[in-house]
Amino acid sequence: MDRLKDKVAIITGGTHGIGKAIAQAYIDEGTQVVITAPTEDQGQATAEELGPQAAYIKQDAASENDWRNLLDQTMAKFQHLDILVNNAGRAPKVVPITEEPLDDCRR
Repeated sequence: MDRLKDKVAIITGGTHGIGKAIAQAYIDEGTQVVITAPTEDQGQATAEELGPQAAYIKQDAASENDWRNLLDQTMAKFQHLDILVNNAGRAPKVVPITEEPLDDCRR
C-alpha cells in the first residue's frame, strides 16, 4: 500500500517498544520518521538502527518548549508534517485511572 509513502511522521517515545515498532512499520511503508525520547544516546542509536528514513530529536514530551523545538526542527528538515503518533508516556506508579493525580497524567 502507498498510503504512507512520502509522508513525514513524528513518533514520540519512538526509541523502544511500541513506538519503535510503529516507526519500523511506517518506514517499511515509505514514511520518513522522526523519533523522539529524552535520552540522546538511545535515540541516536535507534535512529541509526532504523536506517536513513529515521531521524532522532531529543524531546521531553511534557515540555512545551521541547514540542516547539521538535516541530521547528522537523519542518526545517522535511518542510512538512503529515502524521503525529503521540506514543510517549511513563507510569510513575500503577493506580486506577480514577486515582491518578492530574500532575502525573500531564507528565
